[in-house]
Amino acid sequence: DGKVDPTFELCDTGLSAVTPLCLQTEITAGTKTLSDCGCTAEVLTPGGLEECRPSVCGNGVIQKDAGEECDPPQPGACSTSCKLEIEPCTACMLEFDFRDTEGLSTCPGAAGFLSDTKTLGGVDTAGLGCLGDPACFKLWSCAVETNCLNESGTGFFGCYCGDGVSIGDCSAPSFVPTGSCKDEVLEAREAQQGFPFKENAELISEISLDPTPRDGRYPSANIARTLIEGCLDSAVLQSDLEAAKAADRLGPYTVDQCLAACIKP
Repeated sequence: DGKVDPTFELCDTGLSAVTPLCLQTEITAGTKTLSDCGCTAEVLTPGGLEECRPSVCGNGVIQKDAGEECDPPQPGACSTSCKLEIEPCTACMLEFDFRDTEGLSTCPGAAGFLSDTKTLGGVDTAGLGCLGDPACFKLWSCAVETNCLNESGTGFFGCYCGDGVSIGDCSAPSFVPTGSCKDEVLEAREAQQGFPFKENAELISEISLDPTPRDGRYPSANIARTLIEGCLDSAVLQSDLEAAKAADRLGPYTVDQCLAACIKP
């Protein structure tokens, strides 16, 4: 648009609508040059000569003027061409939330998946919330695929501890967690707090407290847990979807389609 946005631009020629979109791998491999991607090595700006950042998919910066909707690519959330690629369960949650002013009774919907929250010390989701945070979306996706919330018998903790394992047993330092999403829970907590967890009890305490993320990091684990507990409880979800269907508020999805996408057998 001819105006430099310091959030993600070093230059702006006013021709951004036709700027070619390149892949980061093409720049690195040398198969595409800066000029191929809409930039020369340096450009004249009001402040003098400055380096021009090419428009690329895979550099972790969402360059909306170049047609990007997300960055970097990640399965089920962002395609290799940096377009939103939302898996069916998330799509169902968002569609329902956008169509229904009341929303699901316990599911945050767009407030959890999409957010304008920026981070200081961690991942900048650029307004995409959990969809734009790899650790958060990875944990959510694992819970959808494994149905650990409903299968474990202990709710969200079972996703880490394992089916039928009590919180007390799981908190023992010597206990080895067997939950379907144990690695994803750990990854989300470490991404949020910025340090590894040495004992199970420490991690269980962190999960229970939903602590403030360290150094302004995105609350990967807190948001993922809120989404998993609020959106994937099979009984609550079915009740909400049936109510939406009766009120003609479900949109293009059927109750069975949403349940099949979100609650795996």
